[in-house]
Amino acid sequence: MVQLAQSNSPIRAIYRNPHKINEVKALFDFYNVSGLFSKIEWIKGDVTDAAFVNDVTAGASEIYHCAAMVSFNPSRKRQLYRVNVYGTQNIVNAALINRVEKLGYISSTAAVGKNLNGTTDETCEWSFDQNPSNYSISKYYAELEVWRGISEGLNAAIVNPSIILGAGNWNSGSNAIIRKVYDGLKFYTSGKNGFVNVRDVAQLLLMLMEKEIFNERFLVVSENLHYKELFEKIAAVFNVTPPHIEARKWQMDIIAFLENIRCKITRTEPLITKETIQSSITQNAYSNEKIKQFFPDFQFTDIQTTLQETKNFIFKKGV
Repeated sequence: MVQLAQSNSPIRAIYRNPHKINEVKALFDFYNVSGLFSKIEWIKGDVTDAAFVNDVTAGASEIYHCAAMVSFNPSRKRQLYRVNVYGTQNIVNAALINRVEKLGYISSTAAVGKNLNGTTDETCEWSFDQNPSNYSISKYYAELEVWRGISEGLNAAIVNPSIILGAGNWNSGSNAIIRKVYDGLKFYTSGKNGFVNVRDVAQLLLMLMEKEIFNERFLVVSENLHYKELFEKIAAVFNVTPPHIEARKWQMDIIAFLENIRCKITRTEPLITKETIQSSITQNAYSNEKIKQFFPDFQFTDIQTTLQETKNFIFKKGV
């Protein structure tokens, strides 16, 4: 949003929770472009409402579809599909109906198949044989909606970012992992994953749209790190003690079982599920070679800088 506002084009943004508008404004203040915030026209709505999406996108020349739900709670399966799949279907249909010139879509590495013997790239085929999470399934089908739109004549650019970190709220989303370490997390898991700065994701999608590089998808990842490595980097930046006890799968399975019982009694969201356990111990590594071939001069922000930027934002706002 910050990068889009620096262009001369008017911006219309959809929101559901007014609190999110304040979060966006805080980013404009942080990047010293608060004067541009007034360029945004905010409209309350929901991507799952097809009629609303058709109306709100009428007259738009470009659409940037960033709305998505992330959850590893099995009880959220239907909601994941409704938001991620049907929401994307509505966006694509509206873009076709309203003859929108370009669609920029933020997908996920979860929509890409895994290379179990090495580094995953864009050619790896997604498969149910890899025991995907409900979130992964929803993002896979959501991206298929974009490819369906492409087959019907839509110009679309797709990025598949890994876990996104950077300036922003650390009470939800991927940044919540930073807060957990800051608050004294003791345990780490054996898994590995890719990480990327939120600014890099935005900039690369804008570059693809500007250069009109359509009908392609691009993995967007800065570094592949074991969670233990990431936690140590977070702890160093925030000057706290890093997690030092490895959580074994059998231990996490017991906790997940007890957590499931607790949540049924209290009717609250589980903190640990079978899907979060599987994600935390899986060894994922992603290639960014394809995007580098298209933009050889682009330099990804290293994770150390990303974490420092996140810290600066958080402490500027007040913890």
